Amino acid sequence: MEMLKFIDGDAHILEPEEIWRDYLEKKYQHLIKGHVRWVRGPSPGAGGDVPLDGGNGDSLSFELELEVMGQRPLGQRDPNAATRGFQDRDLDELDQAYGKWADQDFPASAYREVMDNYGVDHMILYPTAGFWTTGVAEMDGETATAIRRAYNRWLGDFCREIGRGACGAASIDLRDPAAAAAEVRRCVKEYDFKAVHLNPAPVPGLRLFDQECDVLWETCAELGVPIGLHPSANHNFDAGLLDYLPGLRNCRTTVSFVMGSMLACTAFIMGGVLERHPELKLVFLESGCGWAAFWPDRLEAGIQGGTRRLKIQGLNKTPVEYFQRQCFVAADQDDPGIEDLIDAIGDHVIVGATDFGHPEGRKYFKAKQDLIDLPRVSMESKRKILWDNALRAYPIAAD
Repeated sequence: MEMLKFIDGDAHILEPEEIWRDYLEKKYQHLIKGHVRWVRGPSPGAGGDVPLDGGNGDSLSFELELEVMGQRPLGQRDPNAATRGFQDRDLDELDQAYGKWADQDFPASAYREVMDNYGVDHMILYPTAGFWTTGVAEMDGETATAIRRAYNRWLGDFCREIGRGACGAASIDLRDPAAAAAEVRRCVKEYDFKAVHLNPAPVPGLRLFDQECDVLWETCAELGVPIGLHPSANHNFDAGLLDYLPGLRNCRTTVSFVMGSMLACTAFIMGGVLERHPELKLVFLESGCGWAAFWPDRLEAGIQGGTRRLKIQGLNKTPVEYFQRQCFVAADQDDPGIEDLIDAIGDHVIVGATDFGHPEGRKYFKAKQDLIDLPRVSMESKRKILWDNALRAYPIAAD
């Protein structure tokens, strides 16, 4: 069998506490503190759905502590959360997946080993704590830009330490779109970053389709770097989530990721962003791909197909056509939506990802093989998912 290449479209770094001391300008350092790491012993988790403590004092736990401007931007933590059904979940494989590196504070060598040992040619590196570091409504654009810039500086050094195959995603905040555009340009020029990380949850007073953001989309299109739309769990800006699902921490992550991607897709397509910026590329991350099989068509068809084939004001193409032209979506290895998406949109919009570094990504070592072993998906489509599509999404030179 031919040796298939693989680009991991969504892996994660774990930010150490010293980022803010070593990389953030001194005038802002008092505003933020925190870290993310794997530790031995029980932990409340990352404000997400599963208390990841494995059941004994020596088990591996995922610890995320973050305080920004005196607040915890991880959303409400309900002491009565409905998580009992998850507490006995078998997470013994966490130690096998991450134990060695956890005991070394998850060094750059971990990423090098994964690429060398498990057939990964490139990894696009996204944050962890960075999902929430600017998630405080009172924060101004200058502060948000400074915090993102500090992370990007650290990531640039971390990618250099990893070496070949490590591809950073510049993390930005939308409060000041012009500053975000300048930061993207700096990161591509100085660090050769290959993507942009954006949490699609709206910042106060600004929406993805507002024309104030066009300077950012234009810059990303010019540089050829895609926007990696990566929602987060229990973010304070996820409007309505805590009102709809108070206490249901066992599902809020799933809802915020999938519905966050659907809302972002709607904003970029129906808000005219992809019409105005035909070279802009979007990658929807960690939300599965099943939603993308029906949602673009639904945006056109409306209820009972009542608006199908009617011209949409401000758009010259159908939502499906915009998605086919400019969008990509990362599929889980066991994603039942892969076949549906291939049938509805095409096999050219799917990329692979491992979620390495996070609890859900603990099967990274067989992610590539799981994709290769997919039944009812042609080898041609698998090659596109593993390699070809990511080469179109990210400015990575084929080697």
